[in-house]
Amino acid sequence: MVYSPRFLTQQCGTHYECAGTKGEPVKKILCKIAGILAIIGAINWGLVGLFDVNLVHIAFKAMPQVEKIVYILIGLSGVVFAGLWLTDTKSH
Repeated sequence: MVYSPRFLTQQCGTHYECAGTKGEPVKKILCKIAGILAIIGAINWGLVGLFDVNLVHIAFKAMPQVEKIVYILIGLSGVVFAGLWLTDTKSH
């Protein structure tokens, strides 16, 4: 069984959905976007640490404003997941 934080609920094998978003399509979409951005950020930081390769910088080198926005969105996604995790751990 694959470990997942309690704020994610498992559905259909390896498909995960944010807990507490049933019947709330906007929350569900925002949670999925935050998840994708958090994964991108984690992979990017892993590559920076291991190989000194920054994919976000490479992808948006010609557009520094867009690069900055991507970093801000990735940071916000971490805050969203931290909030979900803290909310979940307080309720259990």
